[in-house]
Amino acid sequence: MTFDEIVNAAREATGVPDPDKDSWQEGLQILLRDHARADILTEKGQAILKRRYVNALSTRMRVDDYIRRNPAVLDAPVERPVFILGMVRTGTTMASYLMDSDPATRSLLRWEAYNIAPPAAPGMTRTDERCLAEKATDEQMIKGNPEGVATHFEPADGPSECVHLLAQDFRSMMFTALSTTPVYADWILHCDMSSAFEHRKRALQVLQSTNPGRWVLKMPSDSVFIPWIFRTFPDARVIWTHRDPYAAFASSFSMRGKSRLIFNRHMDPDYMRCKWPLQLSLHLRRPLELARERPNAIYHLYYDDMMADPIGQMKQVYGWLGDAWTAAAESGMKKWLDDNPQGRFGKHSYSLSEWGFTRKELEPYFADYLRVHPVCHWQGGLIHHPRSLSLGQVFGAPAPGADTAGAGKFPAADFVAHQPPRPAVPRLAEHAPVTLFPPVFPCRYRACRASPLCASIKTTARVIDHFFALRGDSREDQKKHLPGSIFQATERKVFRKQRGLQPADGGSQFARGPTVKLSDTPAPTSVWIRDG
Repeated sequence: MTFDEIVNAAREATGVPDPDKDSWQEGLQILLRDHARADILTEKGQAILKRRYVNALSTRMRVDDYIRRNPAVLDAPVERPVFILGMVRTGTTMASYLMDSDPATRSLLRWEAYNIAPPAAPGMTRTDERCLAEKATDEQMIKGNPEGVATHFEPADGPSECVHLLAQDFRSMMFTALSTTPVYADWILHCDMSSAFEHRKRALQVLQSTNPGRWVLKMPSDSVFIPWIFRTFPDARVIWTHRDPYAAFASSFSMRGKSRLIFNRHMDPDYMRCKWPLQLSLHLRRPLELARERPNAIYHLYYDDMMADPIGQMKQVYGWLGDAWTAAAESGMKKWLDDNPQGRFGKHSYSLSEWGFTRKELEPYFADYLRVHPVCHWQGGLIHHPRSLSLGQVFGAPAPGADTAGAGKFPAADFVAHQPPRPAVPRLAEHAPVTLFPPVFPCRYRACRASPLCASIKTTARVIDHFFALRGDSREDQKKHLPGSIFQATERKVFRKQRGLQPADGGSQFARGPTVKLSDTPAPTSVWIRDG
């Protein structure tokens, strides 16, 4: 498999000129050098990858040729696209399928990813002959690889990942998963993605020229490339899915690892353990950093909430987007949920130990993320957050009239941390001042061990920070909304008097006493905050 073989095969397949720009060459050359050095591909795997590379280049050539002959397609902007991203295996697929069920939504369908030009005729996105041919292939895939389908399956006429569009510039995270490509795996994390995102935009403009709509696009690795989203689509909105990163990590390794046997003589777990932890951690690190700069452009969608109440969560997403929630959207989503129950194609089992990892080894990769989004599960117990948690509820009793019917409904667990409150919309410009209720924290969960919110004022102060960070408030804004003593708490000049926690030296350092159950402590649990 050589560079010239791939280029010549693409030229022969299309009969059109080479792409307008040569940005695609660098990534392809790196991939081919990695394949030669690793020498791990089977004969079948090499044939499949060669066909994929030829298809990617052929599609790029057809898109550029179509635009040369139809330049007017670039006059129509891609307006307010929605990008669904997050760490792999965090619910991005479910979110994209739910939103695709709304007739007003325009998704990139799997069959379209490599059949962009010419675009489908108006109203024919799911009845185009090319789509029907791909659907026939799906039936064979389900019968021939039931285990792989149970792990992850995208029907031909369902929403797919834009990873395929980036692959047409040979700058795609997908290639790092298929085989052992160590140099490419490092390069893709740091290369300039401008040309790939520009091609992505042009492809969307071709597709929308005959079948317009508001784009909802899903790609977990957009998390790593998130700066280029806003450089290419300045009015983009981002939905960031959140799930226990340890569970997502294990699920991702299982899904990717098993698929590698299609192409390679063995999985090469050493390569996986060397390259993928950093890659997956950057799926969290980079959006975390950008969320501080653009808090109003990112919506936080939590996996546990979506699994518990998908329709309710979608209503909140639509409210944040400012889109109309219609009967057609709701009925379409309910139908999709009925037709696609979890485990429809079988159960996907996975664990960290299967891949030689322990939670302790992975903590450095996820620690910063979990400080802001504490969504992990611990020792089999569920770490969950009270829904619609207000700042008053974080520091005090439930707000007057609050619904407490759900108290105690979750399983007993080692309760490590509460989820930070949801981003509120509209944001700061229309905020009402924060109302703080009496400084009492009655734990809603029976028989759970004291959480940091109940046992460490440091975490209490951190949650205040998170509340205002998610709202987008500056430190000056916080001074306006918070009493001075609470504001000082966010500066870590605080202490607490309660059984199980003693001031170490009268200062801000604390020594934790014995862990106590909330059921053993007097109610209410008082929190004392020192002024200044």
